[in-house]
Amino acid sequence: MLFVTTTAGYYYEIGNYFRKLQHCFTCDDSDNLCTDDSHASEIDIYYNEIIHILKMSGDLHIPKVPKSAMKHHWSVALVSLNNESCLML
Repeated sequence: MLFVTTTAGYYYEIGNYFRKLQHCFTCDDSDNLCTDDSHASEIDIYYNEIIHILKMSGDLHIPKVPKSAMKHHWSVALVSLNNESCLML
């Protein structure tokens, strides 16, 4: 597995996992409406697998920014405005 914190690494990781997903439905090539109830649960499983892959790849390749890193954007003027807005409620 390639663990590189880049956009390319993220897409590479997702591609590797997506290639391993295999869900085949008998009605894929049909123009008729599918009425097989088991396909609904299969779609739910497929959806959850996709979400899991995206979250896992994001955790590996998207850097986390701690909340303390954003504090420099909060100025004294914003504190004052925040306090005033809370009083208006």
